[in-house]
Amino acid sequence: MSENRVKSTEVAQDDGFVNQNDLVVGTDSRGCVLTHYVLAERIVLDDVRLTMRAAESQDYDFISTRFAEGHRGYHNMSPGELWAEWGDIEDGWLGAYDDGELPYEPIEEDPIHKLNK
Repeated sequence: MSENRVKSTEVAQDDGFVNQNDLVVGTDSRGCVLTHYVLAERIVLDDVRLTMRAAESQDYDFISTRFAEGHRGYHNMSPGELWAEWGDIEDGWLGAYDDGELPYEPIEEDPIHKLNK
């Protein structure tokens, strides 16, 4: 029987450890400071948007590739891997946000909400 194990959410940084939810990965083009958690959630949100858009046109390449090749999950990626993924989608995500084309609101912790106040 396999044993369920919880992955550590701590990342070594300088002379100690920081929870990856609090680990700052970078700053987006609008000046939002993005933690590992917020960045992973933004990328998930974009994947959902792209999946829904592809399904509307009956284009299943995106989702079939995910199933065929596997995906370990954005929350399990290193900060560098997440930042590279974000670099590929930032313009599209921000454009979809501005145009109201995201399928649901960004998470409450996302600093994008502070820009609109």
